[in-house]
Order: sequence, then C-alpha cells, then structure tokens
Amino acid sequence: MLIFPILASIVWAAAMHWRRQWPSFVIVTLTVIGLLLVAMIMRAWADHMPDAARIFTGVVLWPYLLLTGTVGYYIACLPRPPKPHECQSCRYDLSALAPKGLKCPECGTTYRGPGSEHAPEPAPLTPIRHGPVKARRTL
Repeated sequence: MLIFPILASIVWAAAMHWRRQWPSFVIVTLTVIGLLLVAMIMRAWADHMPDAARIFTGVVLWPYLLLTGTVGYYIACLPRPPKPHECQSCRYDLSALAPKGLKCPECGTTYRGPGSEHAPEPAPLTPIRHGPVKARRTL
C-alpha cells in the first residue's frame, strides 16, 4: 500500500520541479491516464475479482486518482520564482545592465536585486573561533 503515497510524491515533486513547463503537464497527464487504465481494467474484470477489489476501486482508486491529478495540475500551474537578475514584476532579463540605480526598461520598476543600492542587507555573520575554548580560572 506504500505505492500510493510514493507515486503521488514522485508526481508532485516532478510537477514542482518543472512547473509551468510542458514536462510537468505531461507527467501529471500520463499518471492520470495510467490510473484511469487501472480503474477501467479493474471495472472490466470486476465479475472475476473478489469483493475487496471492487471496494478498492470505488473507495480508494477513484478518490486517489482525483487527488493526485488535481494537486498535480495545481502544482504544475504555480508560477516559477524570478531569477536573481530578472525584473520582479515583468521578468525582463537585466543581467547585461549595470545594477546601480537601474530601472527596468520594460515596465519602469526599480531593480532591487544583487548589486543595487536597494538590495536587502545581508545577514550579519558571527565569526567562529579557531582552536579550543580557553578554560576560565576561578578565584
């Protein structure tokens, strides 16, 4: 029974990796088609299967198919995050332009990425001591 969560996790991870690209939609569609074929085969052979197989098809397989397909397509439609040297609003490639005081030539948004004066401050780093910690002397 571990095949169901493993399959769903693989499909959703692949859909997340290639979201908004054609491989994402192909993987989810092939999974849904495969599960539909399994359901159709089980329905065609329902007279020759035990009652547990019929219950499995109606209670487990159809809801699993709907859940895997719906969540998979939802993940496949999620937007991709912008790259570091892209405009945050229109995704115009700004990598060839000087970042100081830059405004996007497409939409006019102020560039706030790496190298600009509007870039967020980096987190302060705490130095790590080299060598063993010195023992304190008590009086």
